[in-house]
Amino acid sequence: MKVYAERHGLNLASLYFWKGQLRKLGVLRAPPDDGIAIEPVHVRAVQQDASVRIALANGIAIEAPGEIDADALGRLIKAAQQAS
Repeated sequence: MKVYAERHGLNLASLYFWKGQLRKLGVLRAPPDDGIAIEPVHVRAVQQDASVRIALANGIAIEAPGEIDADALGRLIKAAQQAS
């Protein structure tokens, strides 16, 4: 994650925070026993007071205000994953 954050100019602490939030919400699975898990994610730089756009592997994209509540975002992602 460190290399990815550096490559894309992202804050590493924020990536770890949101990874934890998504795991708590059940949106992101815990890694399997071998420790390897791949979750396709496309991240673009986000400016303050900007919106968030999440493109899921099933082709559905979610756009929300940057200050969206983590629980609400998790519910949106779960619903979008089940819609495929």
